[in-house]
Amino acid sequence: MLKIAVLDIEVVGKDLERFLNLSAYHGITLLNIVKKEEQMICSIKAKDFFLLHHIIHKAKVKVRIRRKTGWYFQLKNIISKKIFILFLSIAIMIIPLFSQFLWKIEVDGNFKVSTDLIYEFLQKEGIYYRMPLKEIKGDELEKKLRKEFYDITWISVSVEGTTLKVRIKENDTYNPIKENLSQSDIVAEKSGEIESILVREGTRLVSVGEVVEKGAILIEGVRQVPTEDGTEVKKIPVAAKGDVTIVYEIPVSQRILLEYETKVYSGEELKKYILYTKKSVVNLNDNQLPFLQYDYYEEEITPYFFKILFPDFKIIERNYRDYLLYREKYQRKEAEGILRDDFHKIIKSLEEKGVQIIEKNVKIENDPISVSLEGKLKVREVFKEKNYRNE
Repeated sequence: MLKIAVLDIEVVGKDLERFLNLSAYHGITLLNIVKKEEQMICSIKAKDFFLLHHIIHKAKVKVRIRRKTGWYFQLKNIISKKIFILFLSIAIMIIPLFSQFLWKIEVDGNFKVSTDLIYEFLQKEGIYYRMPLKEIKGDELEKKLRKEFYDITWISVSVEGTTLKVRIKENDTYNPIKENLSQSDIVAEKSGEIESILVREGTRLVSVGEVVEKGAILIEGVRQVPTEDGTEVKKIPVAAKGDVTIVYEIPVSQRILLEYETKVYSGEELKKYILYTKKSVVNLNDNQLPFLQYDYYEEEITPYFFKILFPDFKIIERNYRDYLLYREKYQRKEAEGILRDDFHKIIKSLEEKGVQIIEKNVKIENDPISVSLEGKLKVREVFKEKNYRNE
């Protein structure tokens, strides 16, 4: 028998018998029926599938399409592929044509002179998007830019592909990162007890054994120098330097439910294509998803010539994957093993940051539905000047 258009469908629900009876009553033929508890897989003609709407509502079931077969769908796929090949061929032919025009301008190395000012200057000089590349004269633009902006000490204007690149160096008197190194303090990033303190520059404000709060100043960026007669103390701003060791506690609380849900993928996937612009999102094939449960991942597939023509647009291929949720259960020893592994990862992460573990006071607790790890870590950390600088 020649299949014109047949759909393999999955029906999920508690009242599958009513669904079958209603389908038969309305003259809808279901083939290759396979039933298992509250799930049924069968085949149906595509023209009959759209008649199931009211039956699905009455029987309180959910239906999704698993596969499309028949020459109608095969022909549709062939036509889609031919259209794609046609557009690809056209794109290949027009790329050489569009590669002769300017589609992008890049400015690099500027701090004092803003990019907007350079764009405005280029526009006044007759540089604009989609202009022929052969009309751009880099040497003349370099001279005019140097004459217009005094802070530019070196400039290079070149055409690379369909991009005009303007590279700039400005005079050394400008530093984009301004740091006030005249005065800075060392402060506590954690609340805890001072274990030791070593001052190399500045004034100590705390003592060993003292409990401090997060944000407290430990070493102030001030050097106290007595006057010649010794009657007064002169305060000179400095960058505080030293090492302060603080002992503090980190609470640990992790919990795993014994019962959990896991995804089992059926292998069925559906692709959708989305056009993103600066102001809107357009679904190019806004068809209803046939999956009951799904997740997706995205990949940009914007053709090169499309990026050249429309730099603010991009095309995304979104791949939807069908899955079913199954309830699983951990054994208590398995759950405890997972908690221990996660706890060891926490320890390793702290040690990589230079935090020393003094004491581990944690324990595993069990209740009817979960396993948890509760307790505290006692740790030691050294705070230095390189991390605490006030502007």
